Amino acid sequence: MLKNELFSNKGSGQQSLRYGVPEEWAWRRLSELMSSYSGGTPSRENHEFYTGSIPWIRSSELNNKYIETTAESISEDAVAHSSAKYVSPGTLLYEFQEFFVLQR
Repeated sequence: MLKNELFSNKGSGQQSLRYGVPEEWAWRRLSELMSSYSGGTPSRENHEFYTGSIPWIRSSELNNKYIETTAESISEDAVAHSSAKYVSPGTLLYEFQEFFVLQR
């Protein structure tokens, strides 16, 4: 988004910021600040995938501020045969199921 698109009074000579963003803040794309990727659930049809010792974080567990334990665990084989990812402690996790594009 361009900085000029953030001002609501473009033609008035007065500039007021939308979204309450202070002028001294710098605008950055998320990709400049972080890496983002998606993972995937190992097949539920293969019950052996869910017999390991690797903590498996389900999207329903993302409602908590901190995740200390998980309800399920997966195996090394599950990681090798799916798009599941390892993440380090302290990693910010988020989920989205729907993506909307605003068109003018």
